[in-house]
Amino acid sequence: MTLKRISAVVAAASAAVFVLVGCSSSDSNSGPSAAEDPQAALQQAAETYAEGFYEGDASAAYDLFTKSCKETFSKDEYKALADFAQATPNKITSVEVTVDGDKGKMAINFEDASDNDRNAPWVLEDGEWRFDDCRMRE
Repeated sequence: MTLKRISAVVAAASAAVFVLVGCSSSDSNSGPSAAEDPQAALQQAAETYAEGFYEGDASAAYDLFTKSCKETFSKDEYKALADFAQATPNKITSVEVTVDGDKGKMAINFEDASDNDRNAPWVLEDGEWRFDDCRMRE
């Protein structure tokens, strides 16, 4: 599964579906806060995102989007992307993060290394780590 294919689905889903969906946030985070331990908090958020998008709960992954990304994708559009990504399963082997102040990067490694994703952007928004890839880059 390549991000190029996902990008194509984004364009198709955006053209086909334009639904306003209420945005909810997931405050049930039981791990460390970004203020207490930024690295651990980003690691937990990144793992939740990766597992949700690629292996199951797209809603949990969507809830980790920044506000601006939620304006780009409705929850239904995002779920369509996740369904497409999950249609060609590729097991996640690790999720790695780095923190630099109020910004972070995520790397997702898969069994099929050709699908590895590097430098996915994260930002602190209202004290929580949020995924900031509104274009679902290639």
